[in-house]
Amino acid sequence: MSLNDKLVEKKGVILESWKKLILETYPGESSKIMKSQRNRFANPIGYSVGHGAEEILTELLGENRVEEQSKYLDEIIRIRAVQEFSASAAAIFIFLLKDAVRMALGKELNSPEMIGEYLMFESKIDKLALKSFDIYMDCRERVNKNKADENRRLYKNMFHRVNKIFGEKYNLEIAEDNNTDKQGGSK
Repeated sequence: MSLNDKLVEKKGVILESWKKLILETYPGESSKIMKSQRNRFANPIGYSVGHGAEEILTELLGENRVEEQSKYLDEIIRIRAVQEFSASAAAIFIFLLKDAVRMALGKELNSPEMIGEYLMFESKIDKLALKSFDIYMDCRERVNKNKADENRRLYKNMFHRVNKIFGEKYNLEIAEDNNTDKQGGSK
C-alpha cells in the first residue's frame, strides 16, 4: 500500500488532528470557543479554518492543484493576517499537518519504502508553507495600506473642519502621497 493510499485511508483522523492543532494556535478562550462551536454562523473563523484545512488536505492527497490549494491557503492566511499574527505564527498551521500525519501513521512511516514517499509528501507541505508566506505578505500590505488610507481620510476631515472653524488662516491640508500607484503598490 502506498503512502498516499494510507493517507487517504486515514484522512479523517489526520484532518481532525490537524484542525485541533491549528485551533490550539489561537489564544486561550478563542481556541476553546472555536473547538466547541461548529456552527458556520456562530463561529465563522473556526468554520473557515476547518473548511480550508479540509480542502487543502483533499488537494494534497488528490490532484494537488496549486491554484486550488492557494485559494484555501488564502482563506486561512487572510484571517490570521488581519488578526495580526506574525508571519511565522500565521503560517505555522501548514507545518502542523506534518505532525498530524506523523501521529496518524506512527510507526508505519519507519518502513524504508515509506520514507521516500513521505519526504516527497513533506516537500509538498513545505511548498505550501512558502506560498502561505507570500499570501501573508500580500494581505499585510493591503491591511497596512487600508490603515494608512483611513488615517489620511481622518486627518483630511479634521483639517477641513479646522479650516472651516478658523477660516483659511491656517490652511491645513494633507500632502498627497505620490510614491504609490492607484492599487497601493510602490512606484
